Amino acid sequence: NLFILFIPPKLYIENNFLLPSLFAFSLTYGFIIALLILIICDSNQM
Repeated sequence: NLFILFIPPKLYIENNFLLPSLFAFSLTYGFIIALLILIICDSNQM
């Protein structure tokens, strides 16, 4: 019952904030990947 009550606001929030949240998620995810690549390159050079 709680899950059914929770679905409509979740869909409403996703429809309103889908693009900004995807943009922020891709920014943070790309930043983490860039950090991992830098760490791997540094460890390979040592």
